[in-house]
Amino acid sequence: MLAPSAPEHGRPWAGFDNIFVERLWRTVKYEEVYLKDYRDVPEARHGLGQYFPFYNDQRIHQALDYRTPSACISRPNEPGVNFKWAAGGAS
Repeated sequence: MLAPSAPEHGRPWAGFDNIFVERLWRTVKYEEVYLKDYRDVPEARHGLGQYFPFYNDQRIHQALDYRTPSACISRPNEPGVNFKWAAGGAS
């Protein structure tokens, strides 16, 4: 039996950790998986292998002030995005 995790210890924002992952998977499903209706695992791996570079390097994100995640990582201090908060860190 797995022990329940307690991420809230010492991290007041821990309750929001899953929000980013859940939103990512929702986006992947609606923008890629449901549209492509993959026939098998190799086809899905290939399609997702192409989608994630697009998601990180080309697709703009409203929550990141219409920038890409790659742009936020390479220039985190640029005005418009509190990247520490967006990445789950303390602001």
